[in-house]
Amino acid sequence: MDDCSLKKLTVSHGTLQPAFNADILTYKVILGNDVTSLTITPVTSDNHASYQIIGSGGSQTVGLQDGLNKIEIEVAAEDGTLKHYRIEATKLSPSTPLLSGLTVAEMLPLDPAFSIDEYKYTCTAPLNKISVIVQPIAPDRNMNVTVNRESIGNQTYLNVGHTRVEVNVTSADGSHSQVYELVISRVQFPWSINFSNHIEALEYECPVSLKAFYQAASVKGSDPKQIFSSSCLKFLTRKTKCDPFDDSPFDEDWCVPEYEVDKRMSAASVYCCFRYRGCTSTVELSELGNHSLECQYKPPAELDSK
Repeated sequence: MDDCSLKKLTVSHGTLQPAFNADILTYKVILGNDVTSLTITPVTSDNHASYQIIGSGGSQTVGLQDGLNKIEIEVAAEDGTLKHYRIEATKLSPSTPLLSGLTVAEMLPLDPAFSIDEYKYTCTAPLNKISVIVQPIAPDRNMNVTVNRESIGNQTYLNVGHTRVEVNVTSADGSHSQVYELVISRVQFPWSINFSNHIEALEYECPVSLKAFYQAASVKGSDPKQIFSSSCLKFLTRKTKCDPFDDSPFDEDWCVPEYEVDKRMSAASVYCCFRYRGCTSTVELSELGNHSLECQYKPPAELDSK
């Protein structure tokens, strides 16, 4: 009798952020300038409960003004207990460039979860994942959106280490743009990496671990530039934020990801990690994870005790 919760809440345009949960009372939705009204469809958990959209005159459709529109849904239980759900619907002006959603087609979770006022994200991909499709969602069909300066829907090939993806959205009237950054990190390869070219082996060797770079990074403003695996660099500076070689204090944002180094290294030729078992294949480093999982020379999952 006192159940005044909703079990479902949908809108006719856009996507509610966060996804609906009966215990979450406030939601946001971004709408394009071409959307003039929004139809709200609440469903109560209790068939005997009722709801009303405050100020709508009994209608489920609410007219929209440019900017922020606050919509309040009042749910009344059979015994009179009340609960209020709120939707903050932002209708963009023609000059506002914002996304209403951002996902990776392979269902890799973003960190943090997408929010309309957050422009930088990270996510982690398996070591055998060679490429992904980044899917930005524009609230207005007149907006222009590109991923790494290419059309939406193209494959983004992943480096070993980290890959920076730049999503650029241009407002409906073309006057303003906004960049969203997504850094995708592949899980570190668990075996030793052996380059087929000894010059490349030296070029891509971390001076601390003496292994191939993983998530190459340098110290901002260092001269000459020193490149490390980011985990090694952070280990060396864990107690003091000073250059480990000359003790000079770091600038703000001192750790600089070397995306181009990761990109070049990912294209380098390497031997299969099961070469010692007879595999003679050489592959690009970016494909080594996938090759290793499928290699006919990999050890059996269960060892023969005989």
